[in-house]
Amino acid sequence: LNFSKVDLELDGSNDYVVTYVVSDREGNKTSKFLAFNADLTPKRIFITPGNQYDNEKTFLPGKFKWLLKNGLMRPYWIGFGENGSEISRSPWEPAGNTTSNYVYYLDSEKGLQHESLDTDHIPLHFLYQSGSEMAQGEAYFLASKGVGFLKEYHLYKVSDGELTAKKIQLNNFFDVFEPRPLPLLRDDFTESSHGFFNESSNGGSQIILSTYVEQGRLENEVIRLENIFESENIKFIKTVSDKTIFYQTEHKIAVFDRDNSQHYYRESKVNASRRRLEPLDSLEALYMPSREAPNFTSEILYYQPERGLVSLAAFRILTIGGCENLGKIKFGEQESLGFICAKDQKLLFLPIEL
Repeated sequence: LNFSKVDLELDGSNDYVVTYVVSDREGNKTSKFLAFNADLTPKRIFITPGNQYDNEKTFLPGKFKWLLKNGLMRPYWIGFGENGSEISRSPWEPAGNTTSNYVYYLDSEKGLQHESLDTDHIPLHFLYQSGSEMAQGEAYFLASKGVGFLKEYHLYKVSDGELTAKKIQLNNFFDVFEPRPLPLLRDDFTESSHGFFNESSNGGSQIILSTYVEQGRLENEVIRLENIFESENIKFIKTVSDKTIFYQTEHKIAVFDRDNSQHYYRESKVNASRRRLEPLDSLEALYMPSREAPNFTSEILYYQPERGLVSLAAFRILTIGGCENLGKIKFGEQESLGFICAKDQKLLFLPIEL
């Protein structure tokens, strides 16, 4: 289940889109879309034919980008699968459809499509968008030329369906082919900023490649995070800011204060087999949706320098009465917890404030 606030037609009025998945008896999964106007009345618009996608050639992920193309905001994502565009074939041409990484998007008339990249370029990851990039329907993504040790990286910008690329230089000892970008919360966050983290096999200090887009260039630096736990590995880096680094070991949730070089931690309620905790943009905190929590209540872990990691009681919420937690929703600079109540046909929002 995904909830988005997006100006679909760029008419100055925000719309709401709920994306959900239904399964038939054979296990086939279909993604469906429901659109609402700003006043939460149903909106008559097609995001894809019939407002549904069959997930046959590739799967629509739970999180995707809304990017502008031909006057409408459309779902974009990078995934592995078949050629997304319909190609007419001669009856004498052998059947087959190349599987690879593609930059996919959903068209309101043609359904699944994909963008064309330069020859031998493999799309890797969309980068986190700034607020202005989200509003304009623009985004950056990384692509590689080659898959061996010596790869050539390129930075692509997607703007109104047009792709432009430039060669970039990253740290030679850090491979960004596999790890996914994580949020890098900079105080001067005006363009895409993000980091990459490689899990260590020996439990030693961790390396984070901090990158950010500045005037169309991709700047990068290396940050080292020491592992203070003898019997545990740092499994996931959750987020990096100018002040803190949130991370997770097999059994602990921890934060490193970059000002005083101290680590603070607490025992985790869930193991690190999945990335269940989500960073917040407005607070030095992590959010656990109720669907991921063992006791079915959402939780926010907030870092206070004098107390360490604190669970905020006001956001421990158990949804009942046919309501479901949509997760965190961002309205401009304001983050909220979203809830959908199907029985009453209502959308509810709880602002995340201290």
